[in-house]
Amino acid sequence: MAIVVVGFGLATPANAVVGDLTTVAGSPTGQFGYLDAQGTNARFNGGAQLAVFGGFTYVADFANNAVRRIDGSGNVTTWPSGYTSFNFPTGLAVNTGGNVYVGNRVGNTVQKIDTAGIVTTVAGTGAAGSNDGAAGAAVTQATFNLPQGLLFDATSNSLYIADSLGGSNPPTQPRDQYRHHACRWRPRSGKVDDPI
Repeated sequence: MAIVVVGFGLATPANAVVGDLTTVAGSPTGQFGYLDAQGTNARFNGGAQLAVFGGFTYVADFANNAVRRIDGSGNVTTWPSGYTSFNFPTGLAVNTGGNVYVGNRVGNTVQKIDTAGIVTTVAGTGAAGSNDGAAGAAVTQATFNLPQGLLFDATSNSLYIADSLGGSNPPTQPRDQYRHHACRWRPRSGKVDDPI
């Protein structure tokens, strides 16, 4: 698995050529594994979502149960250092403060890596389900079923969670509500619908 960048002359890594595909990190021949290293010497084992913030590209390396961080020179490290205890992470988002949110697809939780590298669970009990929780209730009491896509919206200061199997019926509320198919929550106080 490799991380490939299409250079368009904007904010691309130093080794990217405008208009060309460039392998920034990982094996250009498809070799899988787990190795923190520089550029094509690094190994991944199943990348899912990417997020970019503060000069770093974050990779949800799901088969290694890790989040990997690539700097502008292509150096790959595990973030936080050596931490491989996520549970099939497939979703990533970064807020304006540099905190990385990780959607654990099999673990049915959303965790936060703060800027100091401390990992905490911010949403979900770990049990599979589609319990939204009540307004004002702690989002750690909500249940998810295979959360996989995350998006942080800086305008509304909200984290959106795509929950793959979080209910058997189509949602009846607008998709930006805290519902089981697509969720919106604001985690400052850990309560549903509180501002960050």
